[in-house]
Amino acid sequence: MTTAATKGEVALGIAPTDSSLLRFVDKHQLDLSLSLLALILTGYQLGSPLAAKFVTLGHRVPGSEPPMYAKGADDVYFVIFWAIAFTFVRAAAMEFIFRPLGRTWGVTQASKVQRLCEQGWNSLYYIVSWSFGTYVAYHSDYWMDTSHFWIGYPHLYYSAIFKFYYLSQIGFWMQQIFVLHVEKRRRDYIEMFFHHILTNTLLIASYYTNFVRIGNAILCTMDFADIFLSVAKVLRYVGLQTLCDFTFVLFVVAWVITRHGMFTIITYSVIVEPERHRPIEWDPANGVYFSHEIRYVFMSLLLLLQCLLVIWMYYIIRVVYRVVSGSAAHDNRSDSDMTSPEDEGTAKSKKNA
Repeated sequence: MTTAATKGEVALGIAPTDSSLLRFVDKHQLDLSLSLLALILTGYQLGSPLAAKFVTLGHRVPGSEPPMYAKGADDVYFVIFWAIAFTFVRAAAMEFIFRPLGRTWGVTQASKVQRLCEQGWNSLYYIVSWSFGTYVAYHSDYWMDTSHFWIGYPHLYYSAIFKFYYLSQIGFWMQQIFVLHVEKRRRDYIEMFFHHILTNTLLIASYYTNFVRIGNAILCTMDFADIFLSVAKVLRYVGLQTLCDFTFVLFVVAWVITRHGMFTIITYSVIVEPERHRPIEWDPANGVYFSHEIRYVFMSLLLLLQCLLVIWMYYIIRVVYRVVSGSAAHDNRSDSDMTSPEDEGTAKSKKNA
């Protein structure tokens, strides 16, 4: 659960809330999300048109075969459904899969069991999300070719698999704002808060303005490194330090390649490539949101995201230094309870000195 806010968080107005309502929702998120899902699915089975909007993709293009879909206002229902669904799946996976596994692996400390459950879920989610997103990108014409972000724009119609992927991703990242406030507060809470706001803004704005190809590419580059980070944390919690250190090395390599390499290529494409492939044009009635102003907005958001990545890279370098100097790897970005018992003892000795 959340802890006392720092002065900086209070000043920025983003301090994690520690209300009784939030504690209640956190404690009962499995029951509450299951109840909401059951209500929606029951309504769907009974033929409720409103419930159907939550469960099925909307705005199918008439006569399209295979089915193609446009975007529209009813997509909000689908996003809400998946935000609830991810809350349920996360809580269920933590309670019925990773908590028993933690006990089986000999993890007894309550806080470590909880963090193992959280990182176990993160590992599972990012593996599935990255695989799904990469599959979508691989079967597209913009796979390894950023020019197709712009060629043929606006891209108004999506396959069922693409629309499901993109809307469920928006649902997941909206749900992550809730998760950030119910998990034990991270050291980099402020950075994570702004990251989630940036991510949701980019996803929603790219969907509204028909730049979803770029969104898919960015999601793939971001998800890959998080697989290794989450797995490394799980390995540390279960005491497999050598495997943890090896996985952390893979994480650092993946981070540099995807977040400071591939993501930079995508950002460069947004800054340099568009006018090579189509004229600047503003025609919202036909789905064209290609003005200089919109372009500058996306450039600014991507550069802000890159600034966050640079800050996190600094934290990563600190961890690498610890490993090279003979200490075990732990994530300076976040998990304070991943500090080793020896480190805790040293800290207490210094405090008592």
